[in-house]
Amino acid sequence: MYALAAGGATVYAGGTFNQIGGQPRNGLAELLVSNAAATDWDAKPSLGALALGLTAGTVYVGGFFSGICDRPQNGVAAISADRTLGVGNDPGAVGGRLTAKPNPMRGSVEIQYTVARTGRVRLDLLDVSGRVVRTILDEVRAPGRQLTSWSREGSRARIAPGLYFLRLKAPDRVTTTRLAIVD
Repeated sequence: MYALAAGGATVYAGGTFNQIGGQPRNGLAELLVSNAAATDWDAKPSLGALALGLTAGTVYVGGFFSGICDRPQNGVAAISADRTLGVGNDPGAVGGRLTAKPNPMRGSVEIQYTVARTGRVRLDLLDVSGRVVRTILDEVRAPGRQLTSWSREGSRARIAPGLYFLRLKAPDRVTTTRLAIVD
């Protein structure tokens, strides 16, 4: 087991196992805290999870998988309790891709995304545990392609080098992609 994320009456486990809590699971499982039994929730990653984060009913999963929730998906995913997949680096995602360039970044990054309809858009930088480290954007945006620049140097406190996730919450979807920050 490589990762655990607890929330309420359940805990999510990630690793290289193929059975846990009395049920077959391929490296990712939801377990009941009361008796450690596996629930019916099964995201079916092609390989196990190495990092997990949990916020407001969404499990953030990082690993070397090439598929999850019966869909092609590489390395990072945001999965709701009902197994709805919010994806990063997926050109088929509703509204288009969420991209960050350069990635890895040193000083600043340009973040590009598409908004399908007018509404509040929030762009957060999350650490590998799913904790919001910085809110980059939180405002109403019109439909269309958007470009936001962000500098880690201009922030209140400098962001340490490491692996992070960018999470875009738009009126029609939640999309996540990974971002590496280096010195």
